[in-house]
Amino acid sequence: MGAAIDAAIIGASGGAASLGVKFAIKKIGKKAAKKVIVKAIQAIVGGAAGKVTSTVVGKALDYAGSPGYYIAKYWDAHDKYPKNGRINF
Repeated sequence: MGAAIDAAIIGASGGAASLGVKFAIKKIGKKAAKKVIVKAIQAIVGGAAGKVTSTVVGKALDYAGSPGYYIAKYWDAHDKYPKNGRINF
């Protein structure tokens, strides 16, 4: 899931994959990246995306390496079977 979120950010930036997620966020801006992430999560899980709040996504964008990893880790900690290393719907 983390990789899917990172891929959505990179795709929204025009495919700057070789330069990484951090560059992609910088290129499109934090507000636009936040919008892309929320849409990507909603496309994957629909209504269950409400658990990933705007605040969590905003904090994830500050995470240096992979905001997708941070979001997936947070989501796993709050899903049906918390902290099992998987996102359960």
